[in-house]
Amino acid sequence: MMTALLNKFIFTRPVQTVRAWLKPAAYYFFKDLHKKTFTFNGKKYHYFTKGTYNNPWKNERAVEVALAMDLVKKYKGKNILEVGSVLGNYMKVKHDVVDKYDREQRVINEDIVDYNPRKKYDLIICLSTLEHIGWNMGEEIEGEDPNKIVDAVVRMHELLAKKGMLMVTAPFGYNPHLDKLIVRNKLPFTKKYYLKRTSLLNYWKQVEKITKKDMNYGVIIMSAKLLLVGLIEKK
Repeated sequence: MMTALLNKFIFTRPVQTVRAWLKPAAYYFFKDLHKKTFTFNGKKYHYFTKGTYNNPWKNERAVEVALAMDLVKKYKGKNILEVGSVLGNYMKVKHDVVDKYDREQRVINEDIVDYNPRKKYDLIICLSTLEHIGWNMGEEIEGEDPNKIVDAVVRMHELLAKKGMLMVTAPFGYNPHLDKLIVRNKLPFTKKYYLKRTSLLNYWKQVEKITKKDMNYGVIIMSAKLLLVGLIEKK
């Protein structure tokens, strides 16, 4: 309850005006973040901080975009699908992008649960989009549907080619329905990993154990404290 009230307060016009005024000063403390690295599954990655969209230098974008770009590079020349238009804000994309609401050129405006292409994909990426499905995107028309998250992941799984890979990232604390689905293992991931924010300077560390405290969304810093990295590797 308190988190919801605080969240509403943070988004009031006066608070957002002050935040916008302070942002250039705040960036000073993060300007060298791209020189530093985090480790995921034994591999080191540089934090991603380029671009102004959603200020990647101060939130989970710094790690999830870094992971996604590495995969896109690895799967270059193969069929790639992105669910939720994110990477196009930071790089030139040549892969397919499905996003029901984004009207940018080349984006396929379809609901992922209804998307039915003629091909299968070797790689599917879904960055911080799952928490919005059936929750706060169009629910004023369609109504909230927490189970739609499961349908979306199942559909992405179906769209994978043989030996294809799906990578989903999602912040904890934003959508309580998604949090429960993850904790209760209701989503068909073959592997689940967690990245935890360990500093106000936006440093992240891979952890095995998570707590309820980790799942609280950081409304002051406007960033998740814990990020899911869910994988499905199709046989």
